[in-house]
Amino acid sequence: MTLSVVIPVYNRAELAAEAIASVGPGAGSGMEYEIVVVDDGSVPGEAEKLKRYCGCFKNCRLVRLEHNRGAQIARNAGLDRSIGLYIKFLDSDDILLPGSLAQETAEMEQKSADLVVSGWLRTDVADTRLDHAVLYRPKEYAGNPYDAILAGYGAPVSAVLYQKSAIGEIRWDPVIRHPDDWFFLIKVLLSCPTVVTRNEPAFVWRDHAGARASKSSLIEYAYARFHILDYLYQVMNQRGELTPQRRVDLCNYIYRDIYVAHRFDLNHYRQILERIDELVTNYRPSGEVENHMLKRVACRLLGCRTYVPLHNRLRLLLGYR
Repeated sequence: MTLSVVIPVYNRAELAAEAIASVGPGAGSGMEYEIVVVDDGSVPGEAEKLKRYCGCFKNCRLVRLEHNRGAQIARNAGLDRSIGLYIKFLDSDDILLPGSLAQETAEMEQKSADLVVSGWLRTDVADTRLDHAVLYRPKEYAGNPYDAILAGYGAPVSAVLYQKSAIGEIRWDPVIRHPDDWFFLIKVLLSCPTVVTRNEPAFVWRDHAGARASKSSLIEYAYARFHILDYLYQVMNQRGELTPQRRVDLCNYIYRDIYVAHRFDLNHYRQILERIDELVTNYRPSGEVENHMLKRVACRLLGCRTYVPLHNRLRLLLGYR
């Protein structure tokens, strides 16, 4: 089997049917592929619809999880049951573009790549003709995982085609729900694979109704990003790859969540400051990190420990949240 496409689904069978239906045209004629759909504990009505849809498509297997445990657990279940040489994780609200899988696998084989990272289109779910879709291109890969990750290299779940051998024993983190795709990609990149980046879009990211950012989601994202960056820090430190510039770059990344941490969790705020102090003595944010000139100047004059609390107190006094 050449290719396995793993699709986790929770309670959106109709959108998932469109994702499943896009795999065949994405692969084109002549490619052996399987679709592994993982029902992540959908409610009975949605589960029945999904089962019915899966029966309509070639080479589609349905794996049913008894309880909803999150997309990352569902992806692991699909990965463990896949038999393809190549793996594509496809979100259930995304659709593959015609010929995209064939193009990605051809590029992977021609360039002996372990990962192919493609561009993507983004539009509203109602725009079926893609008239207003915006093209996003991935960043160029820096040539090594450390500088690439610290430069913000990343891509959505459905933008990456993996050699299954490059994944090996790596699995999606069972705890981190967002940005789980970035963490999984980072762990694979840290195995130092051969990466090919292509600007051509492979799939359509479809925006639809969903939960807005909240206090909990903001701070949870900050926790998750710190955990991921701590993982990167530990790996680089153990491998002797933590150069002075990479220390600064790592601080720049960690600093991004400092305002949220101070507003919602002072213990996490202190944890961020301690890690920054450990990495770089007298760290000051650069223009790329703190793009507001007055805030940047204040940080440089007063230091992060003084300015960040002052900034958040002023916001509260002025009525901002």
